[in-house]
Amino acid sequence: QIEEVNEDGQFTDVYAEYLRENAPASVFTLVREIEDTPLRCASPMDTSLRHKHAENVSLWANPNEVAELLASPEKLNKMLAVLADSLWICGMKCEDLPKNNASGRLGLNPSTSCMGCNTPHDNDRERVTPSDRQLPGLRWSELEHAVHRATMSMALVASLLCWRHASLAEGRRALETALIQWSVQINVPLELQGSFIPAPSFSAGILSLLTGIIDNCTYTRPKSANLAVGLLSSLVARRPCATLGALDCGVFVDCLKDSFDKTFHLVASSCCILDWHMGVTNILNLLPVLYYMGDWAEARRYLVGHGNGYNMPARIASMVLNMLHEVVPEMTEDGEVEINQVLTAAMDFKATPAMTANWVITKELFEGSGETIHGLISTRRAAFAIVALVEILGRWERNHGAIVSKALIPTYESRLAGEKGEPVPDCMKEYQYHFAVLLEATPGLAFALPIYNALVAAERPPLPSTAADSSVLRASLYHCALRCALPSCDKRHRRDSGAGLMGCGGGCKALARYCCAEHQKAHWKEHQGFCKRQARYVKENAEH
Repeated sequence: QIEEVNEDGQFTDVYAEYLRENAPASVFTLVREIEDTPLRCASPMDTSLRHKHAENVSLWANPNEVAELLASPEKLNKMLAVLADSLWICGMKCEDLPKNNASGRLGLNPSTSCMGCNTPHDNDRERVTPSDRQLPGLRWSELEHAVHRATMSMALVASLLCWRHASLAEGRRALETALIQWSVQINVPLELQGSFIPAPSFSAGILSLLTGIIDNCTYTRPKSANLAVGLLSSLVARRPCATLGALDCGVFVDCLKDSFDKTFHLVASSCCILDWHMGVTNILNLLPVLYYMGDWAEARRYLVGHGNGYNMPARIASMVLNMLHEVVPEMTEDGEVEINQVLTAAMDFKATPAMTANWVITKELFEGSGETIHGLISTRRAAFAIVALVEILGRWERNHGAIVSKALIPTYESRLAGEKGEPVPDCMKEYQYHFAVLLEATPGLAFALPIYNALVAAERPPLPSTAADSSVLRASLYHCALRCALPSCDKRHRRDSGAGLMGCGGGCKALARYCCAEHQKAHWKEHQGFCKRQARYVKENAEH
């Protein structure tokens, strides 16, 4: 038995060598393995090993070979074709799973035979194969294979995006552009051709297929959905304007609501530590998307309900308060505060190695953001998540016009009084002390206190600085993740001065940023449609 991880969640030297010794011949070999119809490996443990290879490409692959793969249109197209095909089949199969009407979950909620396709909690349960009667019109083995291919494909692509090797800069940019812009031809299996999909093939964008995974797999195959969220979030952080502009805003926000609700139940009402940590991981992977929702004018109408009664700001505030409630669960007999160490202490991955399966794909975006912030997302994830959500609420309130302070949180007291809910500022005021305790226990997060206090007072929150370690999101995403909006450019700073990228002054509210005026002019023809559409929504939001 090889010890896999150390206290910091990193692979031990012995296990890392074991992964290298059993790695595929190349990344493209792994792509072909994913494409194969049967599961290539013999046992659940072996297939789990292949998942680790897909999630940790930098550990075993030759960077020059990877650069060659990404520079080859033929090989890149092949990899994305395998990704697109697996995403579509997985989404279709999971959509057909019978769900419990009350929770959206499977009545049986079975785990797959491949350990790498499951959450840690699923792997900890007894594995039961559903019968044909429980899954009418669907073969469980086919679903297992579809989930395996989709999960492996997303993990491989996310791992390549996260690999910061000097020789891969051009290849990563080509991969980003392809994921955002390319449409891939999907071949429809004969048994699925019919009145719903009459054609033998059709074209689909990768982003829409990832959205479909979030929509159809959030409750049935949560690990697959979390990978899709992390991959989308990673693209939004790098190219917010191009990625968001390629999405159907209403459909995308509806899918995010499902993902957020699933996450809410994991962190707010779960009695399983593995589920709880998975919920925190989901939050961290959602953060860049939620952050840029504060700049996406078109999203405002969907965030506040748009007639369906669902209010995203209230839901996020409620999650923050539920997590804060656990920070100071009780006082000791002598009146001293007893802080919940699960939330504030460093995570011990060696004691609970299963937590390493909860992959924070967005962690790579914070490299170079300062020792404090990068250390927090590595070891104190819950505290990082709470403060990041507060920063997001502050940005939404500031940019979208009081959508947080006007939101209502349904509470027990409001239901008794026959009211829709209590105002978010009143609810947040009850937890001001808890938030202060959290900040005191985790140095480096004091910047968030004025934001929280402004939300309590229903005032316009301050904007955090872009200096290193001065915020958990704005500084990190601005300096470490954001790229020039011109697809052929990978710069993160202005060409002339080295300062931050200059924002577009049009209706997109600087969702598009550039390293120089020449690149802004070169990109205008492609950008103007999105920019002018957002200007209309800015005007509409101001009227409301």
